Amino acid sequence: DRDEAQFAGKSLFLKADLERPFAGAVRGRFGDRQFRMITGIEIIEPLANPTHFIQECRALLGTSGILILTSPNPESPPARLKFLTQAELRHFDAAGDPTHITPIFPRLFPRLATRAGFEIEAILPAPDARNYHGTRSWIAMTAGLVCRFVRPGRPGDVNVFLLRPRV
Repeated sequence: DRDEAQFAGKSLFLKADLERPFAGAVRGRFGDRQFRMITGIEIIEPLANPTHFIQECRALLGTSGILILTSPNPESPPARLKFLTQAELRHFDAAGDPTHITPIFPRLFPRLATRAGFEIEAILPAPDARNYHGTRSWIAMTAGLVCRFVRPGRPGDVNVFLLRPRV
């Protein structure tokens, strides 16, 4: 987050612009080591260039490391229904987070991951297919019905991407 005052812990903290090279600054703050795990929770959709962010993470991960990213699911049944009826992307509309500018589509994400030096280990839905944050039950039910007649979308409100470095 951009507000350092929100983090009152005693852990090491580094403020970095994720749109610019940051791997060197991380190494300078935390030592010249390779990380076993990096998590990015709801961090890539505010970025103009998510590939750059993932490439910088790749530079910090060891060969057996894992990158775990989450992002709103633009292919969920409620998201598809919203796009069908209102031509708006759920979580990227006026009701969504105003910092969200780059939707991450699971069917295209492997291309981005490959360019950044990763293989997709898994794309998991969260929560399960019956729960959608902030969605009225009748909308979720209608979305489920509509999706029976079109190519199925991915369940879950959020996608969890598990990426391993290509070696």
